Amino acid sequence: MCPYLVFAARTPASRHADTEFIVGNVLTDPDIAQRLDDYRFHDRYQVGANITCGTCSLNDRCGKGCPAAVVAAGGRIGDVDAELCPVTTGAPVTGRRILPLMPA
Repeated sequence: MCPYLVFAARTPASRHADTEFIVGNVLTDPDIAQRLDDYRFHDRYQVGANITCGTCSLNDRCGKGCPAAVVAAGGRIGDVDAELCPVTTGAPVTGRRILPLMPA
């Protein structure tokens, strides 16, 4: 679970309740690890569930942006992360600076 979703849900523009993303208290709930394991974000929410992502040629390779940024901006999880999407920002698909992924 991403703590930024809780903070994002507490912004005035949010259409999500912060309680959607709180699974417990890390200091007081002895079963917090199990609660976190049991919280299936991608079973509850579908990121990229919009017409822009659905018709994009990058859809299968795209990370769909940051759900917390979408929530903080007043969107619903599944909406386009307009700040990162090369289709909505007009940013070129090639030549973008992307952090490299390194194996652990």
